[in-house]
Amino acid sequence: MPIKSLVAAFAMYSRVPMPKVELSEDDMKYIFCFFPLIGTVLAAVMYFSDKLLKTVGAGNVMYGVFMTLIPVIITGGIHFD
Repeated sequence: MPIKSLVAAFAMYSRVPMPKVELSEDDMKYIFCFFPLIGTVLAAVMYFSDKLLKTVGAGNVMYGVFMTLIPVIITGGIHFD
């Protein structure tokens, strides 16, 4: 069932709260299909944060700190090694 794969992908590669699901081997095959969706959610949050920070007139340092912390918070820092 693709919904289980979606939930599993978000649970494994983000810190977005997801319900626990029992996965079969068949469900695991479809997890990779949902990786772009995780990236899309991350990009959307960063896009709207960019607009918000520019609207409130955040300085360069504050802008850089927030835009660096967003992916760390959402993904748990999975690619910051």
